[in-house]
Amino acid sequence: MNSELIGTRVGKYEIQAELGRGGMGAVYRGYDEMLDRSVAVKVLAPHLVWEKEFVERFVREARAAAKLKHPNIVTIHDVGQEGGWYYFVMEYLEGRTLTDLIQDRGPMGVEEALRVLRPLADALDYAHHRGLVHRDVKPGNVIVDPAGPVTLTDFGIVRAAQETRLTATGTIVGTPEYMSPEQAKGLAVGAHSDQYSLAVVAYEMLSGQVPFEAESTLALLHKIAYDPPPPLHQARPDLPVEMEQVLVKALAKEPGDRYATVSAFVDALERASSAAKVGEAVPAPQVVAPSAGGPTRLVGPQEIPAPKAAPPPGQPAVPAVSPASPQAPAARPAPVRRRVPVWAWAVVALVVVAGIVGLAIGGPGFTGPLSGDATDTRRPTKTAVAPVADEPVRVQEPAATLPSIPPLGSEENPIIWSFVPSGEMERVTGGARAVADMLHDKTGLHFQTNVAAEYAGVVEVMCSDPPQAHMGSLGAFAYVLAADRGCAEAELVAVRFDSPTYNGQIIARADSGIEGIAGLAGRIFCRPDHLSASGWIIPYLTMRAAGLDPASDLAEIVDAGSHDAVVAAIYYGDCAAGATYVDARGTIEQDHPDVMERVVVVEVTADVPNDGVQFAPAVPEELRARIVEGLLSIAGTEEGREVLDTAYGWTGLEKHDDRFYDPFRHLLEVSGMGVEELAGW
Repeated sequence: MNSELIGTRVGKYEIQAELGRGGMGAVYRGYDEMLDRSVAVKVLAPHLVWEKEFVERFVREARAAAKLKHPNIVTIHDVGQEGGWYYFVMEYLEGRTLTDLIQDRGPMGVEEALRVLRPLADALDYAHHRGLVHRDVKPGNVIVDPAGPVTLTDFGIVRAAQETRLTATGTIVGTPEYMSPEQAKGLAVGAHSDQYSLAVVAYEMLSGQVPFEAESTLALLHKIAYDPPPPLHQARPDLPVEMEQVLVKALAKEPGDRYATVSAFVDALERASSAAKVGEAVPAPQVVAPSAGGPTRLVGPQEIPAPKAAPPPGQPAVPAVSPASPQAPAARPAPVRRRVPVWAWAVVALVVVAGIVGLAIGGPGFTGPLSGDATDTRRPTKTAVAPVADEPVRVQEPAATLPSIPPLGSEENPIIWSFVPSGEMERVTGGARAVADMLHDKTGLHFQTNVAAEYAGVVEVMCSDPPQAHMGSLGAFAYVLAADRGCAEAELVAVRFDSPTYNGQIIARADSGIEGIAGLAGRIFCRPDHLSASGWIIPYLTMRAAGLDPASDLAEIVDAGSHDAVVAAIYYGDCAAGATYVDARGTIEQDHPDVMERVVVVEVTADVPNDGVQFAPAVPEELRARIVEGLLSIAGTEEGREVLDTAYGWTGLEKHDDRFYDPFRHLLEVSGMGVEELAGW
């Protein structure tokens, strides 16, 4: 989508200027000649409207949203289609977004924040009572008019997208910073989700920053799902402690722990604001670390015993689950244009620093050293016994030594297998349990599967001292890193699409004059996003290996949102070239039969191994051989392949050792970048 609509008509509306754009589409100022009024026309991004199911839901949700009549909810005038464009027409609002106000002015005063929150709470409760949930409450969807009302926009679209194949394939719909924990986990959402999002908005208005930030989307969703919010008093020590307690409740991880309604939350915040004089020093609350299984709680000054000094706020170590996200299908992009620092263009998605998710499937955690017949090397401590009167200190010997660790693979000391999920969590974990059961039947060994948020988590537990996982399933980048550290040895590589490797391609418009990588210099380049291995990371290394530095030689990088969208953007001329998997051109061929002639392949990248099965070096060869034989046996049956596909996205397994990764290592070497440099580790 570009400026080609300006000066044209969409339906009966003349498009005059672009007002803004996002992942869901672009908003234009339009003119309704019949009624002689300005309107706001939101044209949906083409990659959304190619989903028939989405269009049907969008029309249904837009009609439902159009029935909302509230002074603080934008009025929807019309919904329609013009050629391939789907749009809806809203009232044109004067004013600025709340995002602009926060960025320009920083933290707000309490009274000013409440003047914004009160009408938003009224609007959301009004919609909730009529069965509608917004799902994307954020400052960018709030218009503040100094001379008029505060208005909430964009009802309906997010739900339409969330309930189609768009999110089933991994696309994140909504704005991650404002998502509720249930949204972050991919669970069903209701009115309490909007309350959480508004509490994030309140936190940002008062502090000038959102509660959670991270370098990757997965890490951010993990924080939202499991970490307590940073205490508000760290940014605003002048505010009453009671306000912080209200926000902690509204930001509770469990929906049922929040306020009954959004208005109840704002009422409580308003009462708390008058509990102490704003600007007067108030003792800061403590975030008290939870007991085992208990929630983090905020302790007010009345609960802190004197005269002991208050301990510093604690952050509990909370397990995390954050599924990986495959690309969603799309057509022409609603591109996000940005200059990207060179280090961030690389393998952040595959090997950024992330903690292991301690979600154990089927048993207790790692309990001992890797060697199954090793005894416990801990030495029993001698106890000093206090003397009586003038008697000398006596040293009491321990009664007995500690028992030996059970053999590795026994029920008491199972083999730990750590991996990164690649789909809906319940389905993946169920599949992993099934694989473990089948492998037990084949080998007689006991297994426990741990899920990691990202590959870095698997590397962390395999490379810890002592190792906390015996097996891992690492992608190529993460495996090379772990192998170079001496803590992973390859045995099996997964088969996907009948191949143990994958690659990418660089494509360009046929009339662009680009015949090789050198011709990309000075051109606008499309990629799905910076997380895509075949659509960015491998092509990035390929360009560097050919002597072109994307950081300085490409004119601009465009995030198209998906592989399909990259092809469509090049087809329509929004980008001169781009990168996708091989051969993504076929995804739009049905609607654009000439795509193979208009978009040509410039370069096919080197092959990169799929993820697979690697072992910690200390795992005994005899056990390793039994496990490998068992997994190959499972992959040799149709039932076994179905279970492997459910758990890991594998349709087969091939036996390959470390040498299989040498061509990939060569690409890294020629590109002049090492894995650690790319990942920032």
